[in-house]
Parts: sequence; structure tokens; C-alpha cells
Amino acid sequence: MASEKAQLIDSIQKNIGKSNWKAAIADMEKLFDLEPDPIIRVRIGDAYQKLNQLLDAVREYVYAADLYALKGVIVKALAQYKLALRLDPQDKQAQDRMSSLHSNKAMTEKRADVVEEGAPKPAHSVIPLFAGFTHEEFEDFTKMMVVHTLQPGHVIVKQGDTGKSVYVIASGTVKVHTIVPSGERLNLAVLYPNEFFGEMSFLTGKPRTATVETAEEAVILEVTEDQLRELINRRPRVLQVLQQYSDAREKGTSQKIQSKQKAAEPTASSVPETPPPPQKAPEPTAPAVSEKTPPQQQVLDTPPTVAQPASKGPAVNPADKPKLIDAIQKYVSKSDWKAVIAEMEKLYTIDPDPIIRVRIGDAYQKLNQKSNAVQEYMTAADLYAEKGAVVKALAQYKLALRIEPGNKLAEGRIEALHSNRTVKENRVEPVEKEAPKPASSVIPLFAGFSQEEFNDFTKVMNVHPLPEGMAIVDQNDKGKSVYLIASGSVKVFTTLLSGERVDLAVLRSGDFFGEIAFLTGKPRTATVETAEDSVILEITEDKLREITTQRPHIQNVLQKFSDMRSKGTTEKILGSNK
Repeated sequence: MASEKAQLIDSIQKNIGKSNWKAAIADMEKLFDLEPDPIIRVRIGDAYQKLNQLLDAVREYVYAADLYALKGVIVKALAQYKLALRLDPQDKQAQDRMSSLHSNKAMTEKRADVVEEGAPKPAHSVIPLFAGFTHEEFEDFTKMMVVHTLQPGHVIVKQGDTGKSVYVIASGTVKVHTIVPSGERLNLAVLYPNEFFGEMSFLTGKPRTATVETAEEAVILEVTEDQLRELINRRPRVLQVLQQYSDAREKGTSQKIQSKQKAAEPTASSVPETPPPPQKAPEPTAPAVSEKTPPQQQVLDTPPTVAQPASKGPAVNPADKPKLIDAIQKYVSKSDWKAVIAEMEKLYTIDPDPIIRVRIGDAYQKLNQKSNAVQEYMTAADLYAEKGAVVKALAQYKLALRIEPGNKLAEGRIEALHSNRTVKENRVEPVEKEAPKPASSVIPLFAGFSQEEFNDFTKVMNVHPLPEGMAIVDQNDKGKSVYLIASGSVKVFTTLLSGERVDLAVLRSGDFFGEIAFLTGKPRTATVETAEDSVILEITEDKLREITTQRPHIQNVLQKFSDMRSKGTTEKILGSNK
């Protein structure tokens, strides 16, 4: 079947290239029989549009929307109903089915709380924004939406603009960044399907505070300012729903500001171990980690006790947070690291975020106080481990080990991550019946490993903090390292023989990549580059071969997740042929 599927995709691409839409439709119908993916019905609808058979196109868009709705993928369903209504505004079937999305049975477990006590009880909805609406509010809100299909790099809103539309992402991803007064670009977020943005400017009446652009091809739903004001006049509670989710978005901005502060000199958490060539990540050797006797069993069975930093100085008023952030930025620009540490200690009392301990560690490195830096990286790692953020914890323990390779405490706590009690509910099943039973782990890749396999795998990892726009692997390269994302995100894309770029995925913290070249021995099939400042963990080919020779089950786990990754590639390839 795989061979037939590949032949059909190739035939579809050729027919689209020749604008032979009837033949493309025939091939896509065959492909749909093999793989009933809603995106194929969407592309058939696109082809009918090319033939000016608009009623057939409407039918296909509604068909695709129905399939998405059955899966509980509500915003994608909404986008397709809107495409149908753009061609036929009076299509009652599309209107009725779009309205029924709000009470879709697939969404009952995702219900959000009502905005305030005494407010109308909303129906169930998988989208937090929609979940705050009653059925009537949802119907009015979605009815006025306009759908846009946008290419990668399209600026949707620009910092300083006065436009006040509100947007919801149906598919694809967008990057959000702002320019701070110093002129430095600060990456705030990558937003994914079902998330919304643009409401801040509408709510405050002020110009846009950030720029939002597509990171890959995306389908965006828009409600213009005029329409939204008219809706709020009729249904005032809509404004309260928007305000609630706008307030929730502000949480965590401090972390982004802290993580973006740049230093004049390189540190363990600001540059890779080996300086990379332009636009290419390094392929360094593994750090020297002592092969000592593992810690006692109680270290593995008991999660680490998080060392909470002692409170320094008088209590700080939470209202002082913006002033503290501003002071920290000024001291960083002056390389006054002692003052930076003092201000960040105050900030930590207001906002006890592990990233602040990481930045304090960076500052201690600037002062060449390495033992203090190790202590801060360990504290940050323990805090991440307590939250169940296993890969972020792993990255910080590895940073501590890079400064002090023989740190037994860090080695023991890395091992303890595999059985971290905070992540037991995330356990996945073993890869095969005869495989060793894995301990609990929040990361699916790690959950496939036994404790011993996890120890061997993580012990030889290198850690690389990389800036936005850094190519980690290039398509057709022969490197065979495997990578795991500790924080940030990366874009994966391939270039077809026609020269066309196809965006395949955006991977986030906990995802891994690069295994296909290792498993097949062939050159890289795609390019991977950082979509924002990221921390990447790497295992080089020679170390991985040594481990898989000793523990073959590790290769089986990699193969399983590599096979899972190939699912959905058809959608991306077909999605490029618009």
C-alpha cells in the first residue's frame, strides 16, 4: 500500500503541475480510499474551484468539515464551513453544521469554566475561547468570521499598527515577537491551531504591541474590529470572555524577557560547546562524563528535594515587577553582573520561575563563579523536575555537568528523571510485548526506555543553546546525530525536486528529530532550523551506535517513533500544491 500511495502522490503532483485538474481529482479520490484524511477532500475542493465547478467545491469543503468535526478538530471544521460559505453564502447546510460545532459531542471533556458567577452556562467546546461563549454568542461570533489561507512569512499584524481585528488559528503556526526599546527583537511565543491573538489591541484601544507572522502555511480566521464592536453591543459578555483569555496570555511573559537577555561574552547557556559555522549547528563530540558507580537506589526512587533559594533582603512588591525587569535589562547591557543577580533575586520572590535561576547561573558564569553557576543550574533543574518538565530539567543538569563533569548529584538526578513521580500519568505502553517495562516518563521517547536504557542514552547527550534561525541539520547532509528539543521550537521543511519548499512540521519541547538518517544510513531528508531561541540536546552517531549495539531495544524505540512521524506527511505535501 505504501508503494501505491507514493505513486499516487507523485502522479497528483505531476497532474497539478500540468493543471490537469480532472486527473488530479481522480488520483486524489484513489488516495482518499487508501487514507481517508480530510485534507484530501479539501484539495479536491480546490481542484473543483480551478475547474470553476463551484457547487462541487462547496460539497467537498463541507465534506472535509464534517470529517474534521467527527474527529473533534473544531477550528479546522469551522474554517472549511467558512470556505464553503464564501463560495455559496446561502448554503444552509454549512450554516447549520457550523452552528452545531459548539455542542459537538467530541468536545465534552474539554469544557472550560464560565467567565463569572451567574453568567449564562456555556455549551461544551474544545477551544478555550469558544468554551466561554454560550451557543448564541458562539453562533454570532463565528458567523462574522473571514477565512484566510496564508503562506509562510506573511505578516498578519505588525507592532505599532492600529488595526484591531481578532484572529483564531485553524491550521499551521504563527510566531509572535516584539522589539524592545533597545532595538532588540524579543521572541514571545509560537502559537498553534485553536489559539487566538490580536485581542489586546482591541481591548486597550492602543497600537499593536507585537508582530505576528506565519511560521508555515496557515489558515487564519478573522473577526474585524467593526464586526466585533457590533457584536459586543448586542452581547456584552463576549467582551468579558475576551478579557479573561487576554489576561491569561500575559502570564509567563517575564520568562521570555529573561531568556532573551544577551550577554557581551559567551556562557554555558548562551553558546554551543563548539562555535558553529554560519547558519549551521555544530556536530561536537560528547562531553566527558565520568563512568562512575551509579548513585544508591534511594536516589533513583525518590524525586529530588528542590532546593529553594533563600529569600534575600526585604519583601518585594509585585507591582515592582516591570521596574525590576527594566533594571535587569539595563544592568545586563552594562555587564554589571552582581547588580543583575541582585535584581533577579528580587524578581524571583515575585515570580518563582525556574528560568530566573538559569539566568542567575549565567550571570555567575560571567563572574567566573562556576560553583555558584552549577548550584543555580541544579536548582533550576530541580524546579523543572518538580513541575514534570523532564527535558528542561535534563538540559539544566547537563549544563551543570558541562561545567563540573564529575558532579555525582547531577548524574543521580538525571537518572531519577526517568521515574519522576510527577509524570506517572503520562506513561506510554512499551514498544513491544517482550521489551523491558519502562518506568514512567512525560516524554514519549523516554517512556519507551527502561531505566538502564534511559541512563545510557542521556549520559552521552551534548547540550546546545541556539539562537533563532540556526540550521541544525540541512537536507541532503550526511550527519546522523539525533536531537531532542529541551526548550523553544524548530521548523522542519523539505525542498521538492521542483524547487518548491514544503513545511512539514513545527516541533516543540519534548520532540526529537534526526533519527531517520541514523536509522536508514541515507542523507537527511529535511532541513531543521530553530524557530526561536532554543536549547537542543544531541547524541552523536558514534555514541548512539555504541549504545544501540549494547542495547538493541533503543533502536526499536527510535524506529517506532520514526514511523509515527511519517503519518501526516501526505497532508503537508498535498497542502503545498495549492
